[in-house]
Amino acid sequence: MVINLRTSAARGKDAGGAVWLLLFSHAIPLSMSNDRNARLLTLAFVAFLLFTFPVLRIFGKDGFVFGLPVLYVYICLAWLAIIGLVWYQFRDYPPRR
Repeated sequence: MVINLRTSAARGKDAGGAVWLLLFSHAIPLSMSNDRNARLLTLAFVAFLLFTFPVLRIFGKDGFVFGLPVLYVYICLAWLAIIGLVWYQFRDYPPRR
């Protein structure tokens, strides 16, 4: 597949999507089910929301949990939860034969 990035940019179209497609199209597993893709997309969106400023500001208050600031504990637990959920989604990928 050939995409002319100069022509796309000159026409005012977003060439960033074409660059992303060229660079990362090999990393997209096409054999995954649409259901799994939807769950991973939802997980990515939730992960994005967990680390936005308004949510981090909630946990940025003065306070300690086991001697650690609440914000640090929140970041570590949220990150571990995301890693665990991604592992749960890919635990049987590729499918065993």
